[in-house]
Amino acid sequence: MGDEIERRLVRKSLNDALRVNAMMMKKDAQDYTIAKLIRVDAPARRKWLESIFDVARRQSLKENLLSLADMENIMSQVVTTRSDRAAALFKAYDVPDFIDIEYSTATKIMQKPERRGQDSGDVRRMTDAYVQRFLFVQQRISRLTAFAGIKFQKIEDLLSISHPVEHTVVLAMLTQQKADTWHLEDLTGTVQVEFAPDCAYHEGLFSEGCVMIFEGTYQSLLFTATSVGLVPAERAEETRKAYGNANWFAGDEKLCFRSSNKLRVMAQYHGKEYIIALSDFHLDNPKVLTAFRKILDGYRYQPPIAYILCGNFSSQCRQPQTMEVLHRGFRHLASVLEEFEADHAETHFIFVPGPDDPPTQCVTPRLSLPSELCDEYLQRWPKCQFVGNPARVQLANSEIVVYREDVIEKLCRHAVNVPATEQELAKAAVQTVLSQAHLCPVPIHVSPVIWNLDHALRMPALPDTLIIADKFQPFHESSKECNVVNPGPFWATPHSFMLIRPYQREGGCAENRVSPWPRRPAKMQRLVMVVLCSALFAQIAQANLSIGRLVLLNGPRRAERSLTGNQMGIPEVAKRAQSQQSEAWPICSTSMERIATLRAQPHG
Repeated sequence: MGDEIERRLVRKSLNDALRVNAMMMKKDAQDYTIAKLIRVDAPARRKWLESIFDVARRQSLKENLLSLADMENIMSQVVTTRSDRAAALFKAYDVPDFIDIEYSTATKIMQKPERRGQDSGDVRRMTDAYVQRFLFVQQRISRLTAFAGIKFQKIEDLLSISHPVEHTVVLAMLTQQKADTWHLEDLTGTVQVEFAPDCAYHEGLFSEGCVMIFEGTYQSLLFTATSVGLVPAERAEETRKAYGNANWFAGDEKLCFRSSNKLRVMAQYHGKEYIIALSDFHLDNPKVLTAFRKILDGYRYQPPIAYILCGNFSSQCRQPQTMEVLHRGFRHLASVLEEFEADHAETHFIFVPGPDDPPTQCVTPRLSLPSELCDEYLQRWPKCQFVGNPARVQLANSEIVVYREDVIEKLCRHAVNVPATEQELAKAAVQTVLSQAHLCPVPIHVSPVIWNLDHALRMPALPDTLIIADKFQPFHESSKECNVVNPGPFWATPHSFMLIRPYQREGGCAENRVSPWPRRPAKMQRLVMVVLCSALFAQIAQANLSIGRLVLLNGPRRAERSLTGNQMGIPEVAKRAQSQQSEAWPICSTSMERIATLRAQPHG
């Protein structure tokens, strides 16, 4: 009885799809299609129907009546397309392909949300964004053994206490509700906080909007912090053990890429593949295109699987002539790519817009570059792909997240502490981003986010590689089996870029630079060259002297010096030279007489 009901539901869905697409189907073809669709889970049938009729519309059918042979042909194409897509070695995903995942306090698992009719402008979506940022950090504490014996106080519990409380620990988000006043906020309430003069700041950047652990005393509606720290990040494998192997990344796959046997085998065969990432790729700067030409030429014999080019793509952003400048820049880029078309035929070129690239908007996520800018010039390269910001990339079973934003500057501008050195600052920023499981953990009024797309910035499980394209100096850090890299601005001299090998957990990233001038040889190399040249010239001079060429071709003064050597004990050389010259070259008698006169004169 259940199978018959299921068959009726499939038949109804198929008839509805036929009606929408203005097609008909013979009975045997309909039975064949229903038998195929009934094996698919109910949530995936809609996508299968869309794929079937998408292929059907591309067929050269004589009529709208589909026969059994037509459906067998169409179904084979659909199965091939879906299997090829699932087993792709490299694929870049745009924001609409990201999977929306949130933490449910009711079921204690990661799951897809149920919006129940909320639209993108609903203010509850903004509240949900802040709540999910807090829950993504809070749910991790229960699995960390370091906090097993620590009791975290809720803020509403502190507000109900009238006496002073010593050495209390709170997990809260740092907020600023009014000028020059900091507050701690969790899901139960908010309280004002002050930082003691001797407050101990552990590793990280403690910025507004971050969820942190505060230790201190509470008295009279005021929390005095004596120690501040971040909740440590955890490896992706540990997160997967707690919540399963569902796909939280992007695409139509049900399992995560790490759990795919086909992709795991593919990764073993392509373990040496690498990616080159560049940021601030100013197309209106001739030095940038010249340096990029050097990179293409340098890697032409072993090209990378992809170049990830991040904006801004123009140094003249938000100006009336920006579109014209970008048009010209992409035309020049196309001419550069034409020179290496044969060598980089299998290389992907991924373009990620910067914060000031068109279309001009001050919110995140950002749309991809307008197709009008580049279709005219890059249509010959089918592997050129324009995605939004952030973007996600799959390389076999490896997950890569790309985000172009000046994150470090925003974190420092709204932080209560800043490390002293740039190296410590880069490491602290990396620890903060990974701890918050969010690409830009600052308030929405600092970095505006589309409320219903805040999930595009979250990281339920840490990726294998995180590319934060920042205008800060280049760096690469590794934490919890996640490589975090910043290629640095490519327009600056020297032009820096990052070579990334996702399958190498340690040492898989290396900073490279394109020098504007050829490198000078080292001092030792210059000394060796001088010695070799001197020895070579000495051998040439000795050979010429042995055949008399120095005597006869350099005039009387050189002849006098050479004949002087004859009186000093080398008569054989001079005689042999004279005899060889007289045999080899017919010289004038005047020259011979002059040489004899010089030889007869006493030395001295």
